Amino acid sequence: MKSTLLTLLAFMFTFSSVSAQIDWHARTAQLERVLVDSFWNKDWHQFDESTTSRHFQYWPQAHAMDVLIDAYDRTGDDSYLSYFDQWYDGIKIGNQGSYFNPYNDDMAWIGITMTKIYQRTHSKKFLDTSLYLWKNIICNWNTQYAGGGVAWKVDSPWSKNACINGPSAVLAMQLYSITQDKEYLEWADKIYLWTRAHLFNRSTGAVYDHINGQTLQLGTRTFTYNQGLFMEAGVRLYQVRKKQFYLDDAIKAANYTITSTHTLAKGMDILKDEGAGDAALFKGIFMRYLVDLIKEENLDSTHRDQFQAFMIHNAEIAWTGVSKSAPYFFSPDWQKPAGDATTCNAQVSGSTLLESVCRILY
Repeated sequence: MKSTLLTLLAFMFTFSSVSAQIDWHARTAQLERVLVDSFWNKDWHQFDESTTSRHFQYWPQAHAMDVLIDAYDRTGDDSYLSYFDQWYDGIKIGNQGSYFNPYNDDMAWIGITMTKIYQRTHSKKFLDTSLYLWKNIICNWNTQYAGGGVAWKVDSPWSKNACINGPSAVLAMQLYSITQDKEYLEWADKIYLWTRAHLFNRSTGAVYDHINGQTLQLGTRTFTYNQGLFMEAGVRLYQVRKKQFYLDDAIKAANYTITSTHTLAKGMDILKDEGAGDAALFKGIFMRYLVDLIKEENLDSTHRDQFQAFMIHNAEIAWTGVSKSAPYFFSPDWQKPAGDATTCNAQVSGSTLLESVCRILY
């Protein structure tokens, strides 16, 4: 950890001048075109699983659309609005004619993206659908197992995982932001505090994967997206509640992620390859939410510089690799380009990283 911190501190003194010379907008725009050209299914109005498969996956649809929302915010180009409406219909068709899914975290991710689109378009269908998803998620909160928490799967009430409680808290904060209904704020707080008590290591900043409500056995693996979700919920609650421990928790979760051997590539100051499939998305999700911590006005300058330097360092490494080959395809390992084929999850994760850099620099 000491060597990691020293490297980051050294990098902090150089990244500002170097980044000022780089056109991150141009890099990010190029990747956005790759995402649309290679993965957007013009017939079915959804994102394909990979460059070689048109298979539909539900939860990654949210993160791919989040990149287009970023692009809309970055450019102000109204042409992106047509994707929002097409996607709204396309993912319902892909999900067997419904927005419901037996995995509550999948619904939470789609709900979060729906709220983002509503905030930009004020099209009521997006808010209505996010409310529908929220109702189907929150009914899976129970105190019978592990004293609380939202269950990961609707048929497994004992499955108390970070990957559902994190996005549920974030979705609740999104709904509170839109409606100002304090019921959503109370739910966000309740979910966060349960997660803090059962899955968060207050000494190290680690967010553990799950607790089995039947055995109370703790699954202590850590994943970057769980770190990011807990961090985001803490930031959002801090901004409303004004209680310092929320911000302190977020800082601890971020520090753990950028210094731990469990989340970093061996001997490197870059997030590790967490695997293919769903896991290829995880790092990008962490980076998306790290932006909100960096931009929090009450974050101290030392941590802000440290987190920003880490993000830009990761983006530089990832871009150096991916820009060497014409397809500009990311792999789950940001140090290695994918070559001639890749998955939507891996591509979205890399694109999210560069969009995140744009969000903190411009």
